[in-house]
Amino acid sequence: MSRVGILTVDEGLAVSGWDAWIAASTGIPAESALGRPLREVVPELETRGLLARFEQVLASGQVQVLAPVFHHYLLPCAPAEPSAHFDRMQQRVTLGPLKEGDRIAGVMVAIEDVTDRMDRERTLAASLRADDWQARRAAVADLTRHADEDLVHTLVETLRREHRDFNLLSSALQLLSASNVDVTGPLAALLTDDDVDLRVQAALALGDHQTPGAVDALVRALEDPDVNVRFHAIESLGRLHAGDAVDALAAIAASDDFFLVFPAVDALARIRDARVSPALVPLLDRPTIAEPVAEALGELGGADVVRPLVAQLNGAGPVAPLARALARLHERYEQRYGGGAAIVAEFQAAVTPAGGRRILDAISACDSGDLRAVVTVLGWLRGEAVHRALARLLGQPDVRSEAIESIVRQDTGIVDVLVEQLDAADLDTQLAAIVALGRLGDRRATPAIASVLGGPRDIAVAAASALARIGDLSAHGALVALLAHQDAAVRQAAIGALNSLGHPSLAAHVVSLLESDDAMLRESAVRIAGYFGYAEAVDALLARTSDPVEGVRRAAVEHLPFLEDPRALLALAAAAGDPSPKVRAAAAQALAHVAPASAEAPLLAASADADAWVRYYAVRALGGLDLGAARLLAVAEGDKAMHVRIAAIEALGVSCPDRSADVLLAYATDTSTDLAAAAIRSLGRCGDARVSTALRSALRSSAAAVRLAAVTAFGVRASDDGVAALQWTAAADDDEAVALAAVETLAAIGRHPGAHGDAAVTALFASTAEARAKDAAIAALARLPESRLEAVAGGLAHSQASVRVAAIAALGRMQRPEASAAIRSALDDADASVREAAIIALERLGVRGIGRRLALMMREDPSRAVRRAAAAAVHGSEGMR
Repeated sequence: MSRVGILTVDEGLAVSGWDAWIAASTGIPAESALGRPLREVVPELETRGLLARFEQVLASGQVQVLAPVFHHYLLPCAPAEPSAHFDRMQQRVTLGPLKEGDRIAGVMVAIEDVTDRMDRERTLAASLRADDWQARRAAVADLTRHADEDLVHTLVETLRREHRDFNLLSSALQLLSASNVDVTGPLAALLTDDDVDLRVQAALALGDHQTPGAVDALVRALEDPDVNVRFHAIESLGRLHAGDAVDALAAIAASDDFFLVFPAVDALARIRDARVSPALVPLLDRPTIAEPVAEALGELGGADVVRPLVAQLNGAGPVAPLARALARLHERYEQRYGGGAAIVAEFQAAVTPAGGRRILDAISACDSGDLRAVVTVLGWLRGEAVHRALARLLGQPDVRSEAIESIVRQDTGIVDVLVEQLDAADLDTQLAAIVALGRLGDRRATPAIASVLGGPRDIAVAAASALARIGDLSAHGALVALLAHQDAAVRQAAIGALNSLGHPSLAAHVVSLLESDDAMLRESAVRIAGYFGYAEAVDALLARTSDPVEGVRRAAVEHLPFLEDPRALLALAAAAGDPSPKVRAAAAQALAHVAPASAEAPLLAASADADAWVRYYAVRALGGLDLGAARLLAVAEGDKAMHVRIAAIEALGVSCPDRSADVLLAYATDTSTDLAAAAIRSLGRCGDARVSTALRSALRSSAAAVRLAAVTAFGVRASDDGVAALQWTAAADDDEAVALAAVETLAAIGRHPGAHGDAAVTALFASTAEARAKDAAIAALARLPESRLEAVAGGLAHSQASVRVAAIAALGRMQRPEASAAIRSALDDADASVREAAIIALERLGVRGIGRRLALMMREDPSRAVRRAAAAAVHGSEGMR
C-alpha cells in the first residue's frame, strides 16, 4: 500500500489536487476539499504557522522540507496502523513549486507516512545504551536513508499510477531532485516506462544530476523510439557537459534527423570540451547547420579549427557566422594566452583571394550585429581595397572602434587613405582617422595632422595627442601656436604634446613666453617650464607666483616643490595665504611634496581654512607627511564638510597612533557608510591588535562599500587571518564586485614571496573550487609574475582534482617553458580529468616532443575521455609528434 500522498494548491492557496491516499487518511473526500482555501480545509495549519511555508515556496520557488522530528505532521490524521508512541500520523513533508512554464502557479506537496519509522527509532533509542551515541547515530542515519529511498520509490510509483498532468509531473520530479538521496536510479527507471510524458520528464530531470549513471541512462535514451524523449535527452546531456556522450551526439548531429541535429550541435557546444572540435569540423560542410557549428567552434576550438573555418569562407560558407567564430577564437586566445596573433597567422596562411573578396562584400551586406566581427576579420587582410573599406568604416559609429583596431594592424600603405579622411565632412570620421594615424605612428602623416590643429576642440585635442605619439619634431611650431588657445583643453593637449616632443629650442622659447603680455601664454609656459625644471627659468617661475592672474599663480605654485631653489619654500608658504582659494588649495597640494619640517606650520593653518577644498588638501598632505595627528583627530570629529572628515579619517591611518586607532575603530561602525568605509580603509594600516576583529566584522556589513573597504584594508595588512578572510569573501559575498575585489586582493598579496604570499596563492586555488570565483581566480593566478611560477605549479599537488585542473589552466596562460614543463608532469596524475586537461593545454600551447607519450595514452589510458583527448591532440597537432 502506498505511504505517500500528493496534494496541490494554486497560487491563492486553494486546494487544486487531493489524491485518494490523502482522502482516505484524513477522512475528507476530494469533493469536499477541491476548490476551497487550504486554511478552511485544515484550519490548524494557520495557527501552527505552516501556511507560511507554502507562501515561501510561492515567493522564492525554493523547496521546503518539514521534518517529522520538529513538525510531526502537516495534515492531522490517525496512524494507518496502531502506534506505540503516537496518536497522530507522523509525516515527512516536502513542498515544491508547481510551475506552468517559468511561472509559479502553485505548490505541490508530497506527504509521506513515517509513523512506522519513528516508532522504530523510539524503540531503538530506548534499547541502546545511553552512552553508545555513535551506534545510535549510525542506526538512525541508516533508518533515515532507507526512509528517503522509500519516499523516492513510492513517489515514483504514485506518479506512474495516478497522475497525468504535465506540470504535476514536472513539479514532482523537482521534489525528487530535492531529496537527500541519489535519485538517479529511480529516474533512470522512468526512462523505460510506457508513458512518454514520464520518459520526457525523467530525461529533463536527469539533466540536473551530475552522476555517471545519469549520463549513461541519457545516452541510452538517445535510442528511444519517441523523438521528444530523444530531444530532451540531448538537451540534458548538454547541461551535464557529458564528455562521454560526444560520439553519440556527433552521430546525431551528422544525421538527417533535422529535428535533432540542432539540439545535438548545441549540446556539443555546451559540453565545452576541446575534444568536441574534431566531431564538429566535418559538420561545417552541411549548409543547414554550418552556422551553429561555426558558433560552437568559435567557443570551443583551438588554432587547429581556423583553417577549416577559413576553407568554408573561401568557398560558399556563411560569411557572418564564420567571421563571428574567427573573431571569437581570436578574442579567447588573446584573453587567455595573449596569443591572438596565432589565430591571425593561421587565417592569413589559409585565406584565398576569393575568401578575401567575400569578406569585403559582406561589409555592405551583413547587419550591424555581425558587422563588428566581419570588420575584425577584415583587418587581418591586406591591400588597397581593404584599406579603403576600413577607412570608410570610420564613418559608422557602431563599428568605429573595431575599424580603428583593424587599421592599426595594417601596413603603412593605409596612411595615405587615412589622410584623405581628414577632409571628410563628418567630424567623427575625421576624429577616428586622426586617432588611427596617431596609433600607426607614421611620420608621413605629420603635416596633414598638424593642418587640422586649428579645427574644433575635439579635433585639435586629438591631433595634438596624435602628434605626441608620432614624435615628429617638425610638429613643434604648429603646437606652440596653440599655447594661447582660448580653450583650456586644447592648450593642455598642446602642452602635453610639446613636453613629449622635447624640441631642443623649447627651453629658450618658454623662457621668453614667461614674460608674455598674454596670460594664457604665461600659464602655458609655466606648465612647460615647471615640467622640465629648466634652470634658466627659475627666476621667472618664482616671479609668476605673484602674477596678477589667478590661473598663472596657481600653475606656478603647483610646480614650486620641484624647483631646486631655497626661495621656492618661501614662495610656497606665502601662497598658502593667497587671496584665491584655488591658489591656496594648490599650495596645500604642493606642500605634500616638501620636507615635513617646512610643511607642518602652513599645513596646520590650511587645515582650518575657510574653504573646504583647501582644508581637504591640507589634511591629505598632513596624513601623507605623517604630521598633525591631533589636528587630524579634531578635523575628523568636527569639520562641517563630509569630504574633509573622510580625508582626515583616511589620513589618520598613515601612522595610526593609539588615539587614532580608538577613533578609527569607533568610526568603523558609524551609521554613515562613507565614514565607516574610510575608517576601515585606514585601519588596514594600523598595527593595533583589535583591527583584525573589526575588519572581519566589516566583511559582514550590509553595506557593500564597507565590505569593499575591508577587502582593501586586508590587502594592506597582508596577514594570515586577512588571507583567510579574503578567501571567505571571494566565495561567500553576494555582491560580485566585492567578491572579485577579494580575488584581486589575494592576487596582489600573492605576487610577493614569503609565507603570506604563499598563503594567498593557496587561497586563490581554493577559490577555483567556487563556481562564481573560479574564472577570476584562474585569471589572477595566471597574471602572477614569473617569480611566483613555482607557487602556481604547486597547485598541481592539491588534493582536489578540480583545483589541479585550475592550476593547469593558469599555467597554460602563463606561456613559459617552465609552466609547460609543469603541465607535462600532470600527464601522470591519478585523476583522469587532470590528465585530460593537461593534454588539452599542451596541445593549445603547441608543446613539442610529447607525441609518443600521447600516442601511448591514446591506446592505453584507462579513461575513455583521456584516450579521446590524446587522439584529438595526436591527429590535430602533428608538430607535437
